[in-house]
Amino acid sequence: MNSRWYLLPALLVVLMAVVSCSRYGQCRYVSKSDLSAADGNEFRFEAELFEDVVYETGIAIRYDVTSFQEDVVEMDICLISPRGDKYVERAEFPLSEVGEGLVRTYPVTVGGFREIEWVYRTNVRVEGPSAGGWKVGIKPVGENLMSALQGIGFYCRNGKR
Repeated sequence: MNSRWYLLPALLVVLMAVVSCSRYGQCRYVSKSDLSAADGNEFRFEAELFEDVVYETGIAIRYDVTSFQEDVVEMDICLISPRGDKYVERAEFPLSEVGEGLVRTYPVTVGGFREIEWVYRTNVRVEGPSAGGWKVGIKPVGENLMSALQGIGFYCRNGKR
């Protein structure tokens, strides 16, 4: 028997990790089960932004289609710059197959869960003290949405320098 076969299980694990991570690009996913009482239903992320780079940011969710059948989801989004400036807004995202900012939607799984991804902001640039580590908080609006969610992802993809 060839001695290289012992590597096959390790290679399969690496391949599965690459495929699943590439689905959202540079997306970090937080499961609802990872939230603590102190989080208050806010999913928290960090994004490192550099000067002279153009970014696109986006949001992805995984939710139970049997318990949430609305046309849109609303989320309160809070961005905190490296120097402490705070920006807050409520954003709506469509749940239909087509819509403004929709990147991709994935088929409903056997368990009735669906994953969907939207562009949040494009052509994002930072300068001077705004460069560095940003904090991002995403809070679903409404108990129906929160109970149907499995988790939220946030990505920050960079373009050319």
